[in-house]
Amino acid sequence: MNIVPQLLSIRIKLVGATFLIGLIALSVGLSFRLRYTRTLLAKNFISKTHTVIWAFSGALSDHCINSPHRLRNLAKMIMAEPDVDYVAFFDKNKEIITQAGNFQNNLGLPASDDPKIVLTDRHRRIYNVSRPIYDDTRKVAGYIAAGFPTMSYHKALEDDKRNIVVTWGLALLTVLIASYFILGRIIRPLEKVKTAMMKIGDGDLTEIIPVSSRDEIGVIARECNAMAMKLAQTYHNLSDVNQKLTEINERKSEFLSTAAHDLRTPLTLIGGFAETLSNKNLNLSGAQKDKYLDIIASETKKMAKFISDYLDITKIENGMHLPVMAKINPEAVAREAAAEFDFESAKVIFAIRSEPAVAKVTADGEMLERVLRNLIDNALKYAPQNTAVTLEITRRGRDTVFSVSDSGMGIPDDLKEKIFEKFFSANRVNAPKKQGTGLGLAIVRSIVQLHGGTIHVEDNPPRGSRFVFTIPDIK
Repeated sequence: MNIVPQLLSIRIKLVGATFLIGLIALSVGLSFRLRYTRTLLAKNFISKTHTVIWAFSGALSDHCINSPHRLRNLAKMIMAEPDVDYVAFFDKNKEIITQAGNFQNNLGLPASDDPKIVLTDRHRRIYNVSRPIYDDTRKVAGYIAAGFPTMSYHKALEDDKRNIVVTWGLALLTVLIASYFILGRIIRPLEKVKTAMMKIGDGDLTEIIPVSSRDEIGVIARECNAMAMKLAQTYHNLSDVNQKLTEINERKSEFLSTAAHDLRTPLTLIGGFAETLSNKNLNLSGAQKDKYLDIIASETKKMAKFISDYLDITKIENGMHLPVMAKINPEAVAREAAAEFDFESAKVIFAIRSEPAVAKVTADGEMLERVLRNLIDNALKYAPQNTAVTLEITRRGRDTVFSVSDSGMGIPDDLKEKIFEKFFSANRVNAPKKQGTGLGLAIVRSIVQLHGGTIHVEDNPPRGSRFVFTIPDIK
């Protein structure tokens, strides 16, 4: 998708909106400015005309009215004032005495115009003003009338309009140019944000938006970067989880296939020997019957152990089986675990070595015995005949350290972590004396972790493996 035309369209819309707002604001402002100027010019014009008439009318008297010569001289003085079109003097009967300028005699005494005419009538050429002249007794002795051309007022008004229009146009042009560039600076970071978001939407989670400001756009950019990082981390985590789930499913499928085989074998043996024992036509001796019954019992125990291990690991993983902590003697627990094995029949030399300082450990006795029993059983599977299997108990700081070592074939480095996973069994690799369920070491790790400890496997030079786990001292 091409986002440039869209962003240009946004810029044009914003510029247009800004221009329209500026146009309205300037139009309203200049309209008020024009009205104010027009009113001010009109007031100045009217004030000037009335000032002239009042000044000269106040200087007149009935003696002047009766002297045409003096009135003509006064008329010349008034006409010498700027922007005076005519002046005329009348007696008290409103008959003209003398006049100067462009006064038309047939008009008689003109009445004073309403000042509003100056503001409203653009075609009005002359503004007429008349005023009575009083004698010493405050009686009307005559009248003075003058006409003032409104051309100067209208010219000043037109000049002001022209200036306002020019100012209005320049202001709009300035607003248009300024808004274009200012909005460009605002939209440019948004272009980067949108481009980055499009790339993120296409799956490129490595895209980073450059942040150069602390305003709202900078906040958006930082949030987008944080979102991209979180998405990348989530994607990475999901990839890891998916890979692990795939591996688990593969191992589970392998385990189920193996388990089906392992269960089918004892079931076949049990079924076969049970059928043999039930056959009345066979004359079996007592020894043969006992042998077949022992085989049936042994195979039944194998199936029971598999089911028990599977249920135990499920309970531990789901938090349904928690340790009951108590102070116990670790060496005594180790001897109880070892008592279940026949080392002489396995032709393996077994030894327990415990430091005197390790007298007590805080743990669940049954769970600890289960861990040691599984590790000893695992060592016996791989230990060659006439070799040693050793269980050591030592102290390291606040931790009690247990280790079970054998002299078997060892474990490859790439399997030292995987052997503790559920459904994984190294049996197929190193061909042990007997196969396990693939759950023993997973149970061991889960129990150790429930106690807050750690477990790992290391080489046991010159050959073999050593399983080491710790139980921390809990106050």
